[in-house]
Amino acid sequence: MRRVLIARDSGFDPAVLPREAAIQEVLGAVAAEADRTRRIAEKSSRNSRRAAAPLS
Repeated sequence: MRRVLIARDSGFDPAVLPREAAIQEVLGAVAAEADRTRRIAEKSSRNSRRAAAPLS
């Protein structure tokens, strides 16, 4: 099976995080970006309908 990873810049600004941010803080800050989270959910839904990997 061949897998391809396509990276997309999310525009997330890590400067909003504390210097030594724990993973929960990072994920919370990323999830708090409603537009980004919506785009990920829409893409995941489209890929699921196509039987593709959800976050491909």
